[in-house]
Amino acid sequence: MSEAQDVFTTSDRRAAEVLRVLERARGNLATPNIPTLRATVEPAGNEVAVRLVLSTASPAAEAAAESLVASARALETVVVAAAQKLADVQRAEERGLRELSESVQALRRQTDVLGAWRTRLGRHVGVWGLVLALLAGAGVALAWRSREIALRTQGVLEQILENQDQVRAAKAQAQAAKAGRRP
Repeated sequence: MSEAQDVFTTSDRRAAEVLRVLERARGNLATPNIPTLRATVEPAGNEVAVRLVLSTASPAAEAAAESLVASARALETVVVAAAQKLADVQRAEERGLRELSESVQALRRQTDVLGAWRTRLGRHVGVWGLVLALLAGAGVALAWRSREIALRTQGVLEQILENQDQVRAAKAQAQAAKAGRRP
């Protein structure tokens, strides 16, 4: 058992780095706190097999493992940069959505203000229309009443003139009758 532990300790670091990079590349890109390659990882089931293969491999296999580690690091660099750009895009998208939401809310407030203004204007127009209609009605009624009074007054004046004419005619007859009797 101690011999197996020695095998695991010699290649633990390289195998852990390879597995960590592969794990990140497989689907752990969404985690915001990505651990560094130098962090230690507890051996898992797949890691034990990779360590066993690396510990019993020849120098060519070890060189291939180093190449794999270098490739994994390069891949991690690209993936981390892409993940950061994706996070930047998501933040920009959230900021844009927030601004759009604020704009929509501002437009709703303006629409409410315009609706209230329109209602108020409608009330004012209605009140003024009613006032003008009442004034016009009162003017028409006053004009009609004035016409009736003028017609009655004209009739009364005509009657007065007729009466005066009759009185004058009666006076003239009376004076003519007096004058005709005096000879």
